[in-house]
Amino acid sequence: MPEPPVTNAEMQIPFMISARLRVFLVAIMVAANCVTANATEFFVSATAGSGGDGSRERPFTSIEQAQRAVRAWKKLPAPAGGVTIWIASGTYRVSQTLEWTAEDSGTAEAPIVWRAARDGEAFFAAGRQIDAKNFSKVTDEALLARMCEEARGNMWQLDLGKLGVQHAKRTPDLFEDGGGLLDLYCNGARQTISRWPNDAKATMARVLDRGDSKRAPGARGGTFVYREDRPARWREAAKADQLWLAGFWRVAWEWQTVRVSKLDLAAKSITLAQPVSGGIGSKYAGPEGAGTEPWIALNLLEEIDQPGEWSIDFATQTLFWWPPAPLENAEIAIADFDAPVVRLNGAAHLALRGLVIEGGLGNGIEITGGESCAVEGCTLRDLGRSGVVVTGGKAHQVLSCDLHTLGQSGILVGGGDRKTLTPARHVVDNNHLHDYGLAKKVYAPGIGVGFRDQPAPAVGCRITHNLIHDAPHAAVLYGGNDHLFEFNEIHDFLIESDDLGGFYSTFDWTSYGNVVRHNFIHHTPHALGVYLDDGDSGDLIEGNVSYRMGCGVGIGGGHDNIARNNLAIECGSGVRIDARGVSRGYDKNPTLLKILAAMNPTQPPWRDRFPTLVAISETLPPRPIGCAIERNVTIGAGKPSNLHGNAKELSVVTQRDNVALPIEDLGFADAAKLDFRMKASAAVFKKVPGFQRIPFEKIGLYINELRPVLPSHLAGTSKPCWGKP
Repeated sequence: MPEPPVTNAEMQIPFMISARLRVFLVAIMVAANCVTANATEFFVSATAGSGGDGSRERPFTSIEQAQRAVRAWKKLPAPAGGVTIWIASGTYRVSQTLEWTAEDSGTAEAPIVWRAARDGEAFFAAGRQIDAKNFSKVTDEALLARMCEEARGNMWQLDLGKLGVQHAKRTPDLFEDGGGLLDLYCNGARQTISRWPNDAKATMARVLDRGDSKRAPGARGGTFVYREDRPARWREAAKADQLWLAGFWRVAWEWQTVRVSKLDLAAKSITLAQPVSGGIGSKYAGPEGAGTEPWIALNLLEEIDQPGEWSIDFATQTLFWWPPAPLENAEIAIADFDAPVVRLNGAAHLALRGLVIEGGLGNGIEITGGESCAVEGCTLRDLGRSGVVVTGGKAHQVLSCDLHTLGQSGILVGGGDRKTLTPARHVVDNNHLHDYGLAKKVYAPGIGVGFRDQPAPAVGCRITHNLIHDAPHAAVLYGGNDHLFEFNEIHDFLIESDDLGGFYSTFDWTSYGNVVRHNFIHHTPHALGVYLDDGDSGDLIEGNVSYRMGCGVGIGGGHDNIARNNLAIECGSGVRIDARGVSRGYDKNPTLLKILAAMNPTQPPWRDRFPTLVAISETLPPRPIGCAIERNVTIGAGKPSNLHGNAKELSVVTQRDNVALPIEDLGFADAAKLDFRMKASAAVFKKVPGFQRIPFEKIGLYINELRPVLPSHLAGTSKPCWGKP
């Protein structure tokens, strides 16, 4: 077959490329509408006809087509100005992970940008659409007899096995997340797995047997006496070995779901099939427990008692559901795809902008390795795990995104090298995170930065201007070194659990260089604003505002922590510090000492960056040496500084200029509306020498091109959201 004649455009393509590829590349050059020498554009539309060439007039129909075109474009000689791929409004169904690799990378001068033509209207949807015709009304008399009376005429069933749904199998005997079950959505709203009680928790009346303290073959689960008669309804589920309970069985920061091995209606007792860590019953009570340990029952046909609830019979692979709307008009989806919807693996200088990522059972976006990738102005919602997970790489950014209705965390970030203190330089800025931790109730934060090395150890990340609220447990968890947490707003977290701070780090003598500065933490009265727990060391906590919190700042036995210039308004106390390292033997604790040895602080660069840590590594002091509490102010609260413990053990702590003042001395703009901007003439600046004005107006979300509109107010408060700082 003769080769086509060479055109002027082809003259720019290296001769060694095959004729067929030259023709393809020329088509791309023409179709891409290179309107300037510095920009290239491709277009994608889910509703386009087949045979498109990626031009505005004839767009591609899929992301994969555009990806192939971009890769081909990159083979042209020195493409300048980068590439923008415009994704038209519509739904792009995802049945396998959309993956970009090093092959898809741009450069600093020529980035690759995948963006919605209209922000928030291009949907990468991983949910599996279910035709309402697959449902049938429940008519089996035995099943109807088990149901609540009000549900009997409203219950529908779906054969999941027939449809090949993967995540409808029996859950493990013990788990701490969703147990691998699917999620169900109707008209875009997440449906609720059945539970009892609906909006509260039952409590154990008495512990009969704590069970074994560790899991092992043949280990014994605990037994407790229940209070209400409701479990009598669950006898059929118990006989079928399909009864699971979830609870805070021992402490309020360990939520676990456990199968029931025995339901004894005569004794009103329940025996769990597996032991929980430490055994059931409060760790702070005697053998019979405290009588307040909370628990619920899950996934029971008998407890579907309101619209929107569902359960699965594992034996028959049948889903039972009380739909909240008529089925014939409903848009029904099942989250069954457990891989990430999007993965950037080793990519660089690539951005995703204005997209909606939804409907998966796994993570929304995973970024691994690579450099300078950005997730900008995206919405991540209705996901079984976390929104964005950044593992390794450097200088990645998550900017002005909205993340909500997530089974686990919002944004998790790790990267950098702790031994060399090489920073990752990741940035998480101006994001709105709420209603997460729906499946994993604890230690699934709104933002996590290297906490317990999840998703990886972290150094040198910047977390700024984020708004985080409405979560069962954590807002911000962090570990590692040299992070900056600034201008963030946190409220209404720790809704279901206890013993945490808005910013929380724990159990590391080497976590030096972190700065928690100019944040607003409020409306969580049983939490601390900032909590450095169990020996966490080397942090600067400065200029934060805590309002209606249990305590402003808590320091639990660590070294070289500085709490300075913080405000605690209507809190239990200002700054609290203790010497728990003495009573708990931190100088002999294997975990603390192992981390200390691994970082080797007597050698560069640690020796030069953190010289006070050298002496700590050599003497292993259990007392909180090097800590200082300075210029902290309480208003309508308890003491500005509280030292808990033996006076001699705490004599190494520096205290100065911590005061309680009347609210008038702070010169707030409008305290009744939670506007805590301070007037320059406020008396506090004279009464507390060196006290610095807190730039309250800069805290929280701000308006920019990616976030043109702010929430009109914060949930439960009248505080406005401020404009661009």
